[in-house]
Amino acid sequence: MTTTTPTLQSASLHFREGSSDKEYHAAIEPKGEGFIAGPAILTWIDHKDPEKRHVATQCGRHLLVSKQLVGNYPNFKQVIPAFADQLAVIPHDRKPGLIAWLRSLGKDQCSVRLDWQKRGQLTLTHRDANGHSATMQVPVEIHGSPPVIAFNARYLADALEIGSTLCLSDELSPGICRHPNGRFCVIMPMRVPIPARTNAETAESPSHHTQAAA
Repeated sequence: MTTTTPTLQSASLHFREGSSDKEYHAAIEPKGEGFIAGPAILTWIDHKDPEKRHVATQCGRHLLVSKQLVGNYPNFKQVIPAFADQLAVIPHDRKPGLIAWLRSLGKDQCSVRLDWQKRGQLTLTHRDANGHSATMQVPVEIHGSPPVIAFNARYLADALEIGSTLCLSDELSPGICRHPNGRFCVIMPMRVPIPARTNAETAESPSHHTQAAA
């Protein structure tokens, strides 16, 4: 009996990020010693010496050659907190509204402060450079005493796409968003103090907006 090895004719890849409805497609087809991906030609240059392995990408008159890095990959486990036992579980039905609010804040570097002044309630506060502030209040299930902590709003939204349980230890250590199936996302805190506002300031200022997660 004769067996034959199937030859790759083509492959199609697509990518979709988060809750966005946009999809990015690329078709990959063999050509010579390389592949064609859209308008680009990809060529893998193999060699027994790892330092001489390259991948080349050519698109029109442009040629980009990249070599393989040789060395030890950083130990990612070092950034995962060993003890993050202060937990806040965000209800599944409240998470879409919270994520949408975080993404609506806009700028990549904007921060939100998380505090837990009321048991069973998470209050997120964002204040811009002009002193305008907005808050979001979300009912949560709390285990322990989570610290007051600040995160990048967009990164927190991305992490919450992974899991609904926020695991914390202190205000300077990374947090973890966990999913029941075991996957998780590590998110680094921001050292951006947000001064507390008095009740008088809140009542007098029209730029302060409070919202509850739907």
